[in-house]
Amino acid sequence: MGRVMHSTDVLSALIFAIVGSWFVMSSLRMNFGEPMDMGPAFFPRVIGFLLLAFATVIGWQGMRRIIREASGHRISLDIVPILTVVAATVAFCLTLQRFGLIFAAAVLVLISGFAVKGAKPTEVLVCALILSVGSGLLFVYGLGLQAPILPRF
Repeated sequence: MGRVMHSTDVLSALIFAIVGSWFVMSSLRMNFGEPMDMGPAFFPRVIGFLLLAFATVIGWQGMRRIIREASGHRISLDIVPILTVVAATVAFCLTLQRFGLIFAAAVLVLISGFAVKGAKPTEVLVCALILSVGSGLLFVYGLGLQAPILPRF
């Protein structure tokens, strides 16, 4: 059991399963709608089931690797990237309504850039610029998401 709890794949699968289950459970009271007329529960439920599918695949691979590794050495878990991505997600949620989607997405990418060892600051800045502007245009104008694209002062 000790090796299982130190496997990054199994722990990631557990996190995906918890978050996916929360999405599905929280969307059960809302109207699901249909693909051409999506209700408020459509997106959270689909994302929840996708996360549960990822959890199944990743957990299965992790368990296979643990079973294959009968040598007994420990698998280390680097917690800093996980916490960095969680912090980036929280920052995105906190900045979206006040500063708009483009700024919030840039903050998300910039903070997440610290999770990657050896990431070059210029590469992270270029990714932040391209992804934030691209996601802003895609989600607000392309898909009609009701979110501010620019800051509101």
